[in-house]
Amino acid sequence: MSNQLQGQPYFMPDLSTPRFPKSSRYFGMQALLHTRADGTPQPYLERRFPPHPASMDTFGSYTCAAPDRRDLAAANALGMAGLWWQMSDAAGATDPDQVVDQPGVAVRLAIDPRGQG
Repeated sequence: MSNQLQGQPYFMPDLSTPRFPKSSRYFGMQALLHTRADGTPQPYLERRFPPHPASMDTFGSYTCAAPDRRDLAAANALGMAGLWWQMSDAAGATDPDQVVDQPGVAVRLAIDPRGQG
């Protein structure tokens, strides 16, 4: 199997251009560049470290309904389905789907005081 990009110019995105909207969990993360052993440039995003839940400021709670999904819960609780990651950060969850999978459970709504989520 041959590499289809071999011999072709590699498209390099502008690493200084913001890639994500302010509502994204990746907003403000820098695009970096790794050079592979064969010399091929590989752009990537720096790693995101979620805030520790105890450092976040609580502003409310959301009671899970059945059936609930993270996007529907975020839309109901925060007004935007794409903000499910904020509920996950506040819960300290490694699996965001488990945050809202128990009907009747109150989920903490919190914000990172550093302005990163």
